[in-house]
Amino acid sequence: MTAKDLFEAVGLVDEDLIEEADAPVPGKKTHFPAWRRALPLAACFCLAVGAVLAWRRVSGSSLAGSEAQAQLSTATAPESENPPLPEVQAEAGAAPDAPVQAENAPDMAAAPEERGTADRALDALLPAEVADAITPAAGDGGGAALAASAGELLGTAADPAPAAWPDTMPVYRSPLADGSLDEAGMRDTLRQVLEALGRDPDLAQDAVLAYNWSPEEVGQADRIAAELLEQFGTGSMLEFWGGLAQLELTLDDGSTLTVRNDQQVTLDAADSGSLHPLTGQELAANAGLLAALGGYDTLCSPQTHSWTDGSALPAQPELTGSGLPGRMTGLLAETDGRLAAFTLSGAARAEQVAELAVLPLDEAEALLQNGGYLGVGYEGGEPSQGSIVDARLGYLSGDALYYVPVWQFTVDFGPAEEASYPAADPDTGAVLHAYFTYWVPAVDADALTSLITQSR
Repeated sequence: MTAKDLFEAVGLVDEDLIEEADAPVPGKKTHFPAWRRALPLAACFCLAVGAVLAWRRVSGSSLAGSEAQAQLSTATAPESENPPLPEVQAEAGAAPDAPVQAENAPDMAAAPEERGTADRALDALLPAEVADAITPAAGDGGGAALAASAGELLGTAADPAPAAWPDTMPVYRSPLADGSLDEAGMRDTLRQVLEALGRDPDLAQDAVLAYNWSPEEVGQADRIAAELLEQFGTGSMLEFWGGLAQLELTLDDGSTLTVRNDQQVTLDAADSGSLHPLTGQELAANAGLLAALGGYDTLCSPQTHSWTDGSALPAQPELTGSGLPGRMTGLLAETDGRLAAFTLSGAARAEQVAELAVLPLDEAEALLQNGGYLGVGYEGGEPSQGSIVDARLGYLSGDALYYVPVWQFTVDFGPAEEASYPAADPDTGAVLHAYFTYWVPAVDADALTSLITQSR
């Protein structure tokens, strides 16, 4: 499918701009042309992508918790004593007496439009525009993660928790909230990263600004973003602004630094032959650098399995911070342990706009049981049908207008049935369970609604 076909399908631009989009731009460097041409299609399927990402890496959020404080695996989650939220009173069901098998798991074939109990309950908790503003494009999927145990799934290599849950946590506003191309902001970020890497920050002036759209399309950026927002929601609009352009800088060792408009920073090594996944010891050795890049110091390597045959998927090392949005992924180190390649999400550059009181864990559990959560947008799969095995406090990953503290609950729906998912790991024979993730806003709903309404 050509760019013209895609643009005509979503009706974003005039015919003259469609023709221009198909034609090459003389003398202009266009970075990632395949990505640019596929963006409208990706926007069309942003919900499906979110589901896949949630299935592949259910703990991909920036969240923190200790085994003693967060592990809740001793019993199946009880029915809440609180009355159901108004919109779900007629549909809320009691928890089963036995572990739930695969037939109780969400229907992966269900269309994203078939919204379940959670969405109606969330409407009773938060206005739709507020829920939309805090739900990342890649953080609201409803897919299952398969693992032999919760420990294998969550994969926390070190205890990331504070001594106690904090009483308050910040709310952050996205660098993309203003909807613009911010070259000055990108160069400022590049300077800070260069300094953190021990490089000359003045090299940022040599970085080349590369657009992923033609000049005519860039001139229509406000219009395209508005159309994406109207047709596909906030997530698609943010993806458009985030990938509109990036600064690119080649360093003297051949490595490449890139800063996108959404402030995502990527360091690509010139030669990957000497690189390997970062270990705990190497993480400690890079502590100063990581602090300079934002304080991401908790190493996680979640392990999940393919739902097609049950084989283990490779774990990707990931750094998170307990009180920070964003994360660092794809971490690789050279043989001497020096950090040589990484991606730092743009949420790390978000602006703090408020400090709100944290909702106690027991109150968050009550909301969870009553359907007041983000995520799992398919019919079925209510939390009361499974057992809560982990709770963590932090931030969702993925582009959002506002990064709000959330309680992340991991729920075990019992052994997977082969008719729906593979029943066992083909290599080890270990029984695989189906896990689903639910996110409950961890701040007062009224305070959050007031803050976002006044800030937008």
